[in-house]
Amino acid sequence: MRLSVTLSTLVRVSAALVMIGAAVLYAWMKPIWDWDVIPYLYIAKMLAGGGGYVHAHAWVYDMINQLPAAVVHDLRAREHFREIVANSPLSLAQLAGFYEARQGYIGLLAILIKLHIPPFTAIQLLNAGGQILLGFMVWRWLQHMPLRGPYTRQIGISVCLAIILAFPSVMKVARWSNPDGLVAATYLAGAYLLWKQSSWWAVCAFMMVALKPTTIVFFLPLGGWFAWHRRWQDLMYWIGIGVVAGWLLGTYGHYSLTQLWHHTFIGAMAYPEKWPASQPVLHFYIYEKFAFYLEIMRMRMGGLHGRDMVLFVVFGVCSVYAVAKKQGLAMMLAGGIALHVLLFPGFWERLVVGPVLALVLMVVCKRDYMSAPAFSSRQKLAKPTGYVRDKRETNRIINESSDHRPL
Repeated sequence: MRLSVTLSTLVRVSAALVMIGAAVLYAWMKPIWDWDVIPYLYIAKMLAGGGGYVHAHAWVYDMINQLPAAVVHDLRAREHFREIVANSPLSLAQLAGFYEARQGYIGLLAILIKLHIPPFTAIQLLNAGGQILLGFMVWRWLQHMPLRGPYTRQIGISVCLAIILAFPSVMKVARWSNPDGLVAATYLAGAYLLWKQSSWWAVCAFMMVALKPTTIVFFLPLGGWFAWHRRWQDLMYWIGIGVVAGWLLGTYGHYSLTQLWHHTFIGAMAYPEKWPASQPVLHFYIYEKFAFYLEIMRMRMGGLHGRDMVLFVVFGVCSVYAVAKKQGLAMMLAGGIALHVLLFPGFWERLVVGPVLALVLMVVCKRDYMSAPAFSSRQKLAKPTGYVRDKRETNRIINESSDHRPL
């Protein structure tokens, strides 16, 4: 079989590879080592056969000490909480319970560590994989842009790809030492496949939930949408993904929602097992801490500036456009983002950059596959009355012009 590749295709693909490669190289050269890398490495080491919790704690901080001095100080001594964890294996062992539900990310990290790859190199390899997938999905989605003319189309796609990959929020998400870069990439792939009416969206959604189970929130509005449009197969996939997320949170989540919220929003707990978990969540947060919730929301939303504000404005504009144009799938994705903002107070850049990017691409490409008749069994084609009208007119002309009668 002869394979022929046109020069324009070669140039277009080469330009995309260069831009994606540049983004991967930038993320590799400028990683962001946040404190969450410590429990991730600890759990991965335990999973890979790192001995007891004391040995795993010592191994993690030996690895930390190999980083630049400023990063080591930030991870070990920036606040009193970090000092306690650095000197107490028991504290780190208890704090690991907040992260163990993310078995997909931890499993990948443990496999790389088991292969004797240095832990920080392993994290960067996972980030690079996420950046490559994200860049490819953006490029693939941009092929559907409504541009006319071969040169206009090629230039437009290349310019848009460069702008998206160079946007600070997109570049930053693949630099964090956590699963958020992979989550953004798998979300984007799942949204694209769902937009194309491919059942493989469920595989991407499953991978996203395995990486970080709480991301199921982004896809929650889709359940009602599938039921309304009688997409029973997709609804079964959606239920299965929800069951997996619930199983991960229930099996590996050692602490209650109350403890998680207290640790995240009120104050970090060096020994979370000592904190009482018996207080009812609804009573504790709705009646006693609802004012605090509103204060967190006000602080997070009122403190938006720079790229956070740009991302939030883009989200708002695309959501309004999707509602105005009745783009069903885009409205569901926007609803998932809004639900995430409410449940995890604030517009967290690294958590929402993937969903917002998918929303932008869906609006820009304009074709809403979820609203097409082929996708919804509730939408029915109009009766072809035009054909009947034309046939009657033809018969009338024949009757007036000759003695022939229609059969």
